[in-house]
Formats: sequence, structure tokens, C-alpha cells
Amino acid sequence: MSSATEREIFSLIEPRGAETPVVVEVPHAGLGVPAQFIADLVAPVRSLGRDADLHVDRLYADAPNFGATLLVAKVSRYVVDLYRAETDWDRDGARMPRGLVWHTTTDGDPCLGRPLTRADVDARLDAVHRPYHEALQKLLEAKRSRFGVAVLLAAHSMPSLGRSGIVRADVVPGTQGRTTAAARYIDEVEA
Repeated sequence: MSSATEREIFSLIEPRGAETPVVVEVPHAGLGVPAQFIADLVAPVRSLGRDADLHVDRLYADAPNFGATLLVAKVSRYVVDLYRAETDWDRDGARMPRGLVWHTTTDGDPCLGRPLTRADVDARLDAVHRPYHEALQKLLEAKRSRFGVAVLLAAHSMPSLGRSGIVRADVVPGTQGRTTAAARYIDEVEA
């Protein structure tokens, strides 16, 4: 993949202050749709912004001043959701309407004009998902090599009220069932 294409997929801002082991990734900031994927997209334009984590990249824009590396996605999650595993996909969306490839918007509108083939999904993985995750993996390996540890902060946003009217938490420390870090770090963040 050319570096020009990578610049269309994500931006990478290196630490401006004394480097720390922190990487901040903003996987849902993007609104872009690469030309080769536009024809399949039928989601309403209003949904592109509604289902993105708008302005989260701006919330963390100063992180490099404090030594963090900032990785910001530029491609819409309607192309491919960068926070999903490559296996979180089913052809018709019956199991996963919002998995690796979104079939419906959060408003219930269709995202795609047709079911994608495995080749279509592989094209999205090759063009967007894999380059992003390769860059993220390299960042984390470099931090571990330099500091002996890497801290990944995946920055997202969500409405303060759920659709059912339930008030949501201000901060949600996602730890994949307390498996992503030592318990003492998880406990400290949760406290």
C-alpha cells in the first residue's frame, strides 16, 4: 500500500512531548469513503456523521503534547469497522447487522445496496482494515520495546442517553472481561 493511500486511511501524530508508552487510537472518527467503495453505500448522508465518533479526535488532539502517539481513522465505519475483528462478518447481516461491515445504520436504514461477497470484504480488509491494524501493531510493539509496556487507549463516544432513555456512564473502561491488563491497572482506572 502506498503511503498516499495510508494517509487517506488514518493519520498518525507522533509525540511532541517526552514520549510515554501511551497510544491513543480513534477508530471511528472517519467520514471518508474511498472511491472503490462508494457504489455499494446507500446509507443516508446524515447517518455517516451520526454513526461516527465525531470530534473525538479533537478531544485527544493534545495527547501528543503529553507524550502519547495518536492514531486517527479517516475512513467511515460504513466501509469497514476498524474496531472489529476480521471474523466479525456475515454475508447478509442476519447475525451481525453492525459487525466488521455494517449492514444497517443505528437508525435502522440499510448501509449497503447489496450483500457483499467474501472478495468484497477482503478488498475492504486489504485497503483499510489491515493497514490500520498493521500501523497500530507496529506502534504497540515499538512502545513495548522502548518502555517494556504499552498502554492503548481506544477513544470512542456514545450518546449520554441510550435509545431507551437509560443514562450511560461518562467513561467505560473496556477490558475485554478484565483480560487486557493486569488487575491492578484495571482496578485503578475503574476507581
